[in-house]
Amino acid sequence: MKKYLILFPVIMLSTILFTSCKKELPLAEAIIGKWEVTSYKYIIYQNSVRKSEVTIYMDAGEIAIQFAEEGVGIMYENNEMAGNFTWTLSGSNLTLNFANGAVIWGITIDKDILVWSYTDSEIEGDVNNEYEFFYTAERTG
Repeated sequence: MKKYLILFPVIMLSTILFTSCKKELPLAEAIIGKWEVTSYKYIIYQNSVRKSEVTIYMDAGEIAIQFAEEGVGIMYENNEMAGNFTWTLSGSNLTLNFANGAVIWGITIDKDILVWSYTDSEIEGDVNNEYEFFYTAERTG
């Protein structure tokens, strides 16, 4: 019995150590799969002053994006294929090349949550409008 009392804590400690030391995948591997957009948020600034923030929550299947190996991908809208693209990753910057041009997103992946963001701006008269966009997606496959 004494032998089991000593063995049990050793097994429990080993289990905790091995499960908590799971290595994170590099972004280039972690991004592979299909991601369903759950929400997007945009923030508007005028002359560097924050004016508004809006978060929109998506319906299931409304927008999805799939990243495959070899730098190819597919966009989906309402569960239908909406287009394809190629992609490259440099650090945490993801470049997507569509038929009508390229976009660059900053990305993070935490477990099965992908967040990508980008900024845009325009000048209207003497007002400098700046926009920040954040998309959140969950891994579906």
